[in-house]
Amino acid sequence: MGTSVAIPILTLAGLIAATAAFGADTPALSLVFSALFLALAAVVVARDRTRLLAGHVVGLWALFCVLAAVQWALFPHVTVLSGLIVIAAGWACFVLGRAMGATTGGVNRALAMIYGALLLIAVGGFFGFITDPASLWGQAKAFHQDRLTASFLSANSAAAFFTMAAIMAFAGLLRAVGDKATPGEGVFRLADRVGRKALLPLVLLLFALTCLFLTGSRGGVATAAFSLVILFVWERFRGGSFRQLALGVAVVAGLVALLWIVSGGVAQDRLAGLGADSAGRPILWEASLLAWREAPLFGHGLGSFADALVPHITAQNASVLVLQGAAHNLALQWMVQTGLVGTALAAVAMGLVMRVLFVGIFVRKQLKTPLRGIVVVGVAALIHGGIDYALEIPAIFWWTALLMGLGSGISDGGGQTRRREKRKTAR
Repeated sequence: MGTSVAIPILTLAGLIAATAAFGADTPALSLVFSALFLALAAVVVARDRTRLLAGHVVGLWALFCVLAAVQWALFPHVTVLSGLIVIAAGWACFVLGRAMGATTGGVNRALAMIYGALLLIAVGGFFGFITDPASLWGQAKAFHQDRLTASFLSANSAAAFFTMAAIMAFAGLLRAVGDKATPGEGVFRLADRVGRKALLPLVLLLFALTCLFLTGSRGGVATAAFSLVILFVWERFRGGSFRQLALGVAVVAGLVALLWIVSGGVAQDRLAGLGADSAGRPILWEASLLAWREAPLFGHGLGSFADALVPHITAQNASVLVLQGAAHNLALQWMVQTGLVGTALAAVAMGLVMRVLFVGIFVRKQLKTPLRGIVVVGVAALIHGGIDYALEIPAIFWWTALLMGLGSGISDGGGQTRRREKRKTAR
């Protein structure tokens, strides 16, 4: 088996295993999987350094090095080192995803493999929940006993993951529906084309949405609905056939409604309780702001959120804060742990990635739909990060980084093609 195939397989196998291992959300597991991804990235960089280490990739590493230097100089603790290694592994996953997206054939193969990996996780999460909803790998859940958590400890984290899976699947479905659409094409011919070209994304979409509803996450369902609508509207403006796209979306909407009805009341009950348990976040965010003000520039150190919160626990808010390990807001989490400096570095890193993806959408002639899907995944991750902590789970962070890297490879693939064409013209 060639290295070009072996590396993606090993990468996705590692991500599946990290996801199954409670999201690799323990120091020991996160270090093991981080070492794997860093080693795989080292192999692909050694084979093709020139193509993989583009300006923005080097820029991301430089930003990480600044963060690492500041954090380690101020907080030379094991928890800080563990957090830095997880972030470094995110960069490695970005590089691995970029390697998968280096060629059109590689992208199609990578997408099929990613769909398969996500489907495996979704199927496992679904059957695990319906057979024993109150336990995870034979152990009783500490909370969310009546909601699907898949292999994560939190149903809300699972919702963020399945939102990402649903967006990628929907992008694959839209690509098949809109690919070489024939004016006036009948329903049966359209269904045949979807069956031949998008059966895997369609099945993934059904399982991902089913799992999403069973998490009962109101924020997750709302984020997914918003993201899927945005992706459809964006795809419509590419100038394709509205009839084919609308027909495909109508079918999906019908399936979504059916899944909502048969989701066992989990999502409906949570929606009916909207506002009943939402008072905790404002209390948590207020305490987080107080903790940040104690160290506004450099924070308290990666992994220190719970300790930073302790001085602000009172008799009035103890019931909310005493067991909190995250701010349920990505920006606040980073402000408390890394201060304005670290948060600004993270914002610049996100800006670099999104800029590359948007440039790719404008310059690429092919693979625009998957690239749009990846952009929407990034936007959905940030939206959900405003109300929860899913991106703090290593496996979810690594999955997101891999997809962003795949988008980077797709974007730069178009740039390489144009550069080759210019060189030929110059001759």
